[in-house]
Amino acid sequence: MTDDGRAAYREGFRALVSEVLEEPVEPTDNFVDAGGDSLTAAVLVNVIVERDGFVPPIIWFFEAETVTDIADRCFDARSAAPAAG
Repeated sequence: MTDDGRAAYREGFRALVSEVLEEPVEPTDNFVDAGGDSLTAAVLVNVIVERDGFVPPIIWFFEAETVTDIADRCFDARSAAPAAG
């Protein structure tokens, strides 16, 4: 299996969510159960836009079972987004 950067993206995403929530977050944690709400989701969306160059739908944060599921959606969308420039 080739490492396409997904594992590193997942870990960076988990760390970002922990930073925004100001609480430790595990990869298997649910965003809402970990303390996430619409305001923290909006903050995360803004960071992802700046960092990755695409706008993840805010609903992803509430539909996904785990933080890893959100990270995977973002990773796939980022990988599929047209290159800037």
